Amino acid sequence: MAGWKIYLVVGVAATLSIPFADAFGGRDILYFSIVFFSLCGLARGIMSHRPTVLSPWVYLLSAIGCQFAGALIQANTDASGVFGAGLSMADGLLLLGHLCMAIALWQFASKLHREFPRHGFFQGWILATSLILIGWQFLFLPTVMLHGVSSFSVQ
Repeated sequence: MAGWKIYLVVGVAATLSIPFADAFGGRDILYFSIVFFSLCGLARGIMSHRPTVLSPWVYLLSAIGCQFAGALIQANTDASGVFGAGLSMADGLLLLGHLCMAIALWQFASKLHREFPRHGFFQGWILATSLILIGWQFLFLPTVMLHGVSSFSVQ
């Protein structure tokens, strides 16, 4: 089996098992393992395939790396009970990760890089993903942190 297929099969299997992970830290360990595994797979893919257009892949790797580091810091802060008390290094890393992800997705869809497929679905998916990331971080999460639940939940 090709290297990328191994990463795909193991990653999908691990991701599908997240809901079944125990509530005593098993879910976090599994989540961080998946993210670390994806970082390793992406770095290995970049080094072995040496894409002609490298910058979007480097931004994607940077985005996932910043998100990983920010989530680790945030998980540690959550454990200590001070999450959301103020801005932290986790917030900076998560924001940097979102910016790197937006740049990577923009470069994948950019007309400057004609190596990538061009059609409306692909570019629409990239735009929707970017907007969801920004909306999640700056609209949904603050609402949940302020009220403890989503304002969309049914009472």
